[in-house]
Amino acid sequence: GNPPGDFTELTGEFRAAVAAADEVLFDRFDRGDSSSWEAIKAGADATRTLAPELKAFLTGSVEADKVAVALVRGVEGEGKTTLLRRVAWDLAEEGRRVFWREFGAGVPDRYVPEEAEDAVAVFVADDAETLDNLPTLLRNLAETGQGKARFLIAADTDEWDRSGLDHRIRQYSQMLEPTLGAPDETECRAITEGLSRRGRLADGVSVDQAAGTMSAAEGHLMDRIAGARGVETVRQAVARRVEALGDGADAELLRRAYLAVAMVHRFGMSL
Repeated sequence: GNPPGDFTELTGEFRAAVAAADEVLFDRFDRGDSSSWEAIKAGADATRTLAPELKAFLTGSVEADKVAVALVRGVEGEGKTTLLRRVAWDLAEEGRRVFWREFGAGVPDRYVPEEAEDAVAVFVADDAETLDNLPTLLRNLAETGQGKARFLIAADTDEWDRSGLDHRIRQYSQMLEPTLGAPDETECRAITEGLSRRGRLADGVSVDQAAGTMSAAEGHLMDRIAGARGVETVRQAVARRVEALGDGADAELLRRAYLAVAMVHRFGMSL
Protein backbone atom coordinates (compact mmCIF):
# COMPACT_ATOMS: atom_id res chain seq x y z
CA GLY A 1 0.00 0.00 0.00
CA ASN A 2 0.93 3.66 -0.11
CA PRO A 3 2.95 5.10 2.77
CA PRO A 4 1.10 7.01 5.50
CA GLY A 5 0.50 10.71 4.85
CA ASP A 6 3.61 12.91 5.23
CA PHE A 7 5.84 9.86 5.66
CA THR A 8 8.46 8.89 3.09
CA GLU A 9 9.11 5.20 2.53
CA LEU A 10 12.80 4.45 2.06
CA THR A 11 12.29 2.18 -0.92
CA GLY A 12 15.07 1.05 -3.20
CA GLU A 13 13.87 3.57 -5.76
CA PHE A 14 14.00 6.37 -3.19
CA ARG A 15 17.50 5.45 -2.04
CA ALA A 16 18.79 5.20 -5.60
CA ALA A 17 17.41 8.67 -6.36
CA VAL A 18 19.28 10.32 -3.46
CA ALA A 19 21.87 12.56 -5.07
CA ALA A 20 25.60 12.28 -4.53
CA ALA A 21 26.95 14.58 -1.85
CA ASP A 22 29.10 17.50 -2.97
CA GLU A 23 31.63 19.65 -1.12
CA VAL A 24 29.00 22.20 -0.11
CA LEU A 25 26.85 19.52 1.51
CA PHE A 26 29.84 17.96 3.26
CA ASP A 27 30.79 21.37 4.62
CA ARG A 28 27.24 21.96 5.92
CA PHE A 29 27.18 18.49 7.47
CA ASP A 30 30.52 19.00 9.22
CA ARG A 31 29.31 22.35 10.59
CA GLY A 32 26.20 20.70 11.96
CA ASP A 33 23.89 22.71 9.70
CA SER A 34 22.41 19.76 7.85
CA SER A 35 21.58 16.11 8.44
CA SER A 36 20.55 14.76 5.05
CA TRP A 37 20.03 11.55 3.14
CA GLU A 38 22.83 12.64 0.80
CA ALA A 39 25.28 12.67 3.70
CA ILE A 40 24.04 9.29 4.94
CA LYS A 41 24.31 7.69 1.49
CA ALA A 42 27.86 9.05 1.17
CA GLY A 43 28.81 7.63 4.58
CA ALA A 44 29.74 11.03 5.98
CA ASP A 45 28.38 10.09 9.40
CA ALA A 46 30.42 8.11 11.90
CA THR A 47 29.05 4.86 13.28
CA ARG A 48 27.51 5.36 16.73
CA THR A 49 27.73 2.47 19.17
CA LEU A 50 23.96 2.63 19.78
CA ALA A 51 23.08 1.75 16.18
CA PRO A 52 23.42 -2.07 16.36
CA GLU A 53 21.37 -2.21 19.56
CA LEU A 54 18.60 -0.12 18.01
CA LYS A 55 18.46 -2.26 14.87
CA ALA A 56 18.37 -5.49 16.85
CA PHE A 57 15.55 -4.20 19.05
CA LEU A 58 13.45 -2.97 16.13
CA THR A 59 13.68 -6.27 14.29
CA GLY A 60 13.44 -8.57 17.31
CA SER A 61 10.52 -10.24 19.05
CA VAL A 62 7.86 -8.21 20.87
CA GLU A 63 5.72 -9.10 23.86
CA ALA A 64 2.05 -9.85 23.22
CA ASP A 65 -0.20 -6.76 23.26
CA LYS A 66 2.82 -4.45 23.10
CA VAL A 67 4.41 -2.29 20.42
CA ALA A 68 8.19 -1.93 20.19
CA VAL A 69 9.27 1.68 20.75
CA ALA A 70 12.92 2.75 20.75
CA LEU A 71 13.20 6.23 22.26
CA VAL A 72 16.56 7.98 21.82
CA ARG A 73 16.99 10.87 24.21
CA GLY A 74 19.71 13.49 24.30
CA VAL A 75 20.45 17.19 24.22
CA GLU A 76 20.37 19.18 21.02
CA GLY A 77 23.51 18.89 18.92
CA GLU A 78 24.50 15.34 19.90
CA GLY A 79 23.54 13.78 16.57
CA LYS A 80 20.12 12.22 17.25
CA THR A 81 18.72 13.05 13.81
CA THR A 82 21.77 11.67 12.03
CA LEU A 83 21.62 8.49 14.12
CA LEU A 84 17.94 8.02 13.21
CA ARG A 85 18.70 8.52 9.53
CA ARG A 86 21.55 6.02 9.65
CA VAL A 87 19.49 3.30 11.39
CA ALA A 88 16.54 3.92 9.06
CA TRP A 89 18.76 3.74 5.97
CA ASP A 90 20.51 0.56 7.10
CA LEU A 91 17.23 -1.19 7.92
CA ALA A 92 15.88 -0.25 4.51
CA GLU A 93 19.05 -1.58 2.88
CA GLU A 94 18.40 -4.87 4.70
CA GLY A 95 14.99 -5.08 3.04
CA ARG A 96 12.81 -3.72 5.85
CA ARG A 97 9.91 -1.39 5.20
CA VAL A 98 10.94 1.91 6.76
CA PHE A 99 8.88 5.11 6.87
CA TRP A 100 10.47 8.48 7.69
CA ARG A 101 8.30 11.20 9.23
CA GLU A 102 8.76 14.46 7.36
CA PHE A 103 9.06 17.73 9.26
CA GLY A 104 5.76 18.92 10.71
CA ALA A 105 3.92 15.62 10.20
CA GLY A 106 1.97 13.89 12.93
CA VAL A 107 1.74 10.19 13.70
CA PRO A 108 1.05 7.73 10.84
CA ASP A 109 -2.55 7.98 9.66
CA ARG A 110 -2.63 4.34 8.62
CA TYR A 111 -0.70 1.17 9.13
CA VAL A 112 0.86 -0.60 6.16
CA PRO A 113 0.68 -4.34 6.91
CA GLU A 114 2.88 -7.03 5.47
CA GLU A 115 1.64 -10.51 4.68
CA ALA A 116 4.65 -12.32 6.10
CA GLU A 117 4.36 -13.01 9.81
CA ASP A 118 7.96 -12.02 10.50
CA ALA A 119 7.75 -8.76 8.54
CA VAL A 120 7.95 -5.43 10.33
CA ALA A 121 7.20 -1.84 9.38
CA VAL A 122 9.47 0.67 11.11
CA PHE A 123 8.20 4.22 11.58
CA VAL A 124 10.92 6.78 12.33
CA ALA A 125 10.20 10.18 13.85
CA ASP A 126 12.42 12.96 15.16
CA ASP A 127 11.11 15.61 17.60
CA ALA A 128 8.88 12.99 19.20
CA GLU A 129 7.80 15.38 21.93
CA THR A 130 5.39 16.91 19.38
CA LEU A 131 3.56 13.63 18.67
CA ASP A 132 0.49 14.26 20.82
CA ASN A 133 -1.47 11.38 19.29
CA LEU A 134 1.26 8.79 19.75
CA PRO A 135 -0.32 7.19 22.87
CA THR A 136 -3.64 6.69 21.07
CA LEU A 137 -1.94 5.15 18.05
CA LEU A 138 0.12 2.76 20.20
CA ARG A 139 -2.97 1.72 22.14
CA ASN A 140 -4.86 0.94 18.94
CA LEU A 141 -1.95 -1.03 17.49
CA ALA A 142 -1.47 -2.98 20.72
CA GLU A 143 -5.17 -3.77 21.07
CA THR A 144 -5.53 -4.96 17.48
CA GLY A 145 -2.40 -7.10 17.59
CA GLN A 146 -0.49 -5.10 14.99
CA GLY A 147 2.82 -5.88 16.66
CA LYS A 148 4.65 -5.74 13.33
CA ALA A 149 4.65 -1.93 13.55
CA ARG A 150 7.78 -0.67 15.29
CA PHE A 151 8.75 2.89 16.22
CA LEU A 152 12.14 4.58 16.35
CA ILE A 153 11.76 8.06 17.82
CA ALA A 154 14.06 10.71 19.24
CA ALA A 155 13.52 13.72 21.47
CA ASP A 156 15.37 16.35 23.41
CA THR A 157 15.48 15.00 26.96
CA ASP A 158 13.94 18.04 28.64
CA GLU A 159 11.33 18.57 25.91
CA TRP A 160 10.26 14.93 26.20
CA ASP A 161 9.93 15.14 29.97
CA ARG A 162 7.77 18.26 29.66
CA SER A 163 5.57 16.76 26.93
CA GLY A 164 3.73 14.42 29.29
CA LEU A 165 3.91 11.64 26.69
CA ASP A 166 6.30 9.35 28.55
CA HIS A 167 3.91 7.81 31.07
CA ARG A 168 1.09 7.72 28.50
CA ILE A 169 2.88 5.38 26.09
CA ARG A 170 4.40 2.91 28.56
CA GLN A 171 1.26 0.84 29.08
CA TYR A 172 1.26 -0.18 25.42
CA SER A 173 4.99 -0.23 24.67
CA GLN A 174 7.95 -2.52 24.96
CA MET A 175 10.61 0.14 25.23
CA LEU A 176 14.29 0.63 24.63
CA GLU A 177 15.44 3.97 26.04
CA PRO A 178 19.06 4.80 25.28
CA THR A 179 20.52 8.24 25.81
CA LEU A 180 22.80 9.60 23.10
CA GLY A 181 25.49 11.35 25.06
CA ALA A 182 29.06 12.43 24.45
CA PRO A 183 30.90 10.27 21.90
CA ASP A 184 33.12 7.53 23.32
CA GLU A 185 36.73 6.99 22.21
CA THR A 186 35.77 4.73 19.32
CA GLU A 187 33.19 7.21 18.05
CA CYS A 188 35.60 10.13 18.41
CA ARG A 189 38.16 8.32 16.28
CA ALA A 190 35.57 7.48 13.63
CA ILE A 191 34.42 11.10 13.53
CA THR A 192 37.93 12.51 13.23
CA GLU A 193 38.88 9.96 10.56
CA GLY A 194 35.91 11.16 8.52
CA LEU A 195 36.94 14.79 8.99
CA SER A 196 40.47 13.89 7.93
CA ARG A 197 39.28 12.15 4.75
CA ARG A 198 37.35 15.29 3.82
CA GLY A 199 40.32 17.53 4.62
CA ARG A 200 38.59 19.27 7.50
CA LEU A 201 40.86 18.69 10.48
CA ALA A 202 42.70 21.72 11.85
CA ASP A 203 46.06 22.35 10.18
CA GLY A 204 48.86 20.25 11.62
CA VAL A 205 46.57 18.09 13.75
CA SER A 206 46.65 14.31 13.33
CA VAL A 207 43.69 11.98 13.66
CA ASP A 208 45.09 10.62 16.92
CA GLN A 209 45.53 14.12 18.36
CA ALA A 210 42.07 15.25 17.25
CA ALA A 211 40.39 12.10 18.57
CA GLY A 212 42.10 12.46 21.94
CA THR A 213 41.18 16.14 22.22
CA MET A 214 37.59 15.45 21.19
CA SER A 215 37.24 12.66 23.74
CA ALA A 216 38.55 14.85 26.56
CA ALA A 217 36.63 17.98 25.57
CA GLU A 218 33.40 19.24 27.10
CA GLY A 219 30.26 20.47 25.39
CA HIS A 220 27.96 18.84 22.87
CA LEU A 221 29.13 16.99 19.78
CA MET A 222 29.07 19.94 17.38
CA ASP A 223 31.33 21.97 19.69
CA ARG A 224 33.73 19.03 19.87
CA ILE A 225 33.75 18.77 16.08
CA ALA A 226 34.36 22.51 15.80
CA GLY A 227 37.37 22.09 18.09
CA ALA A 228 38.77 19.29 15.91
CA ARG A 229 38.31 21.47 12.83
CA GLY A 230 39.95 24.45 14.50
CA VAL A 231 36.92 26.68 13.97
CA GLU A 232 34.72 28.71 16.25
CA THR A 233 32.19 26.85 18.40
CA VAL A 234 28.58 27.99 18.66
CA ARG A 235 29.20 29.24 22.20
CA GLN A 236 32.22 31.23 21.06
CA ALA A 237 30.36 32.72 18.10
CA VAL A 238 27.47 33.85 20.31
CA ALA A 239 29.84 35.29 22.91
CA ARG A 240 31.69 37.24 20.21
CA ARG A 241 28.40 38.56 18.82
CA VAL A 242 27.17 39.69 22.23
CA GLU A 243 30.50 41.33 23.05
CA ALA A 244 30.39 43.20 19.74
CA LEU A 245 27.19 44.93 20.83
CA GLY A 246 29.28 47.26 22.96
CA ASP A 247 27.60 49.93 25.07
CA GLY A 248 25.45 51.60 22.44
CA ALA A 249 21.92 52.87 23.05
CA ASP A 250 20.33 49.65 21.84
CA ALA A 251 22.91 47.24 23.27
CA GLU A 252 20.95 46.28 26.40
CA LEU A 253 17.72 45.89 24.42
CA LEU A 254 19.46 43.59 21.95
CA ARG A 255 21.02 41.55 24.76
CA ARG A 256 17.57 41.04 26.28
CA ALA A 257 16.20 40.04 22.88
CA TYR A 258 18.99 37.50 22.39
CA LEU A 259 18.35 36.12 25.87
CA ALA A 260 14.62 35.80 25.18
CA VAL A 261 15.27 33.92 21.94
CA ALA A 262 17.73 31.61 23.69
CA MET A 263 15.30 30.91 26.54
CA VAL A 264 12.44 30.07 24.17
CA HIS A 265 14.73 27.88 22.06
CA ARG A 266 15.92 26.04 25.16
CA PHE A 267 12.68 25.74 27.11
CA GLY A 268 9.93 26.10 24.50
CA MET A 269 7.12 28.54 23.89
CA SER A 270 5.44 27.49 27.17
CA LEU A 271 7.52 30.21 28.81
